Amino acid sequence: GVRCTVSLKKRIRDENDARCFINSAVDEIKNKVKKGKVILALSGGVDSSVSSLLLKMAVPGQYTLIHINHGFMRQNESKEIIDLFKNRLKSSVVYVDESDKFISSIEGVSNPEKKTENNRRIIYQSV
Repeated sequence: GVRCTVSLKKRIRDENDARCFINSAVDEIKNKVKKGKVILALSGGVDSSVSSLLLKMAVPGQYTLIHINHGFMRQNESKEIIDLFKNRLKSSVVYVDESDKFISSIEGVSNPEKKTENNRRIIYQSV
């Protein structure tokens, strides 16, 4: 067979590279998770969406996706994320609406680092 040499440090150039990366990632997840459970924060962006699909392939039934609505999403974006991952892709998804907490935590705060710290605290408390 063809040796797989794709890594995150190398650009995926074609379908064979993509297939190789997927197979390597799935094997790595299986080896690390074994019979354990995984929690993944699902923002709906590329990174968390791809990660969730790799989990679905590697350890079906052993993962839970958590989508936290922080109140800064586009209109209906959280609903669309939940519809796609829970209803269409049949993944286990927990939806947490923390929009009021996020918005109130940054009211009157001008320091970006402080805003980030406040938001991180809310995320950790939500999970």
